[in-house]
Amino acid sequence: MEDWAIAQQLPVDISTTFNQIVARFTTSLRSFTSQAFSIVFGAIGSVVNIFLTLVFTIFLVLRGESLWSGILGWLPSRWNDQIRQALPLNFERYIAGQATMSAIISLVQTTALLILRIPLAQLFGVGIGVASLIPFGGTTTILVVSLLLALQNFG
Repeated sequence: MEDWAIAQQLPVDISTTFNQIVARFTTSLRSFTSQAFSIVFGAIGSVVNIFLTLVFTIFLVLRGESLWSGILGWLPSRWNDQIRQALPLNFERYIAGQATMSAIISLVQTTALLILRIPLAQLFGVGIGVASLIPFGGTTTILVVSLLLALQNFG
């Protein structure tokens, strides 16, 4: 083929072009394998994290009392008793506060969306309120709802 290009007096160097194609293919293949390894190891890491979370959750449910006894055993007995009495009450108050805040956010968001005549206002408002029970869930849901509304065709 290179002989034909020379015979036709074409300014083409087939060997240089072939070398460039091989170099681009090699670069693309390296990039692909690097990304493939990254995706596979990322997925494996996520599966391991989920598995460990489930194992630790089951362990805490079954052996939580002995774990707390071991941790609180390091403290002086006076502090030990005070912490044992204060922790359940504080957790109950925290959960009640989060639920109250979620209900308020849900009510305010639903009302604001209804006033603005946004379609599916009740769904979005309650979704934002429920998601606010999760740390950063309310903020993320507000961003997603805002993005959906911005992309909606109002015509």
